[in-house]
Amino acid sequence: MSDPITIVTSAASAFSQAHQIVKALLELKIESDSIAKVYQLQSLLAETQTAQLTLLEQNSALVQRKDELEKEIARFETWEAEAQRYKLHQIESGIVTYALKESVAGGEPPHWLCPDCYRKRQKSILNRIGKTNTMDHHYKCLCGYELVIFNKHAPEYVS
Repeated sequence: MSDPITIVTSAASAFSQAHQIVKALLELKIESDSIAKVYQLQSLLAETQTAQLTLLEQNSALVQRKDELEKEIARFETWEAEAQRYKLHQIESGIVTYALKESVAGGEPPHWLCPDCYRKRQKSILNRIGKTNTMDHHYKCLCGYELVIFNKHAPEYVS
């Protein structure tokens, strides 16, 4: 099957040639009825050519949208693979986040992901920013999510 752009380009060339033939016919000395028919033909060719250009623009837009959707599908597939590496983990009563599974760590240190970003299909590690007092540890995500953990020093792997 030929490329749609090649087909449309060939059609455009044929329309251009037909237009030239019609112009040549108009220059000949022929009866007025014949001239009227040639003008009708020229008008139809112009309409057809306009419709063809519209189809070409629509095809181009559809090809672009198809490419965008394929990229989006690839991002979803990549995210699904990454998301499988984490498990919803309760750190303390009422405090949950996503923790790295030990079986798939592959040398990565233990860490927690921001649950808000995770729901948006984004991987964003919660970073410790300091202690609020001697017993608490404060973690924050770039999105603004904050987590204060009591008597807990560092993220751990989950199984």
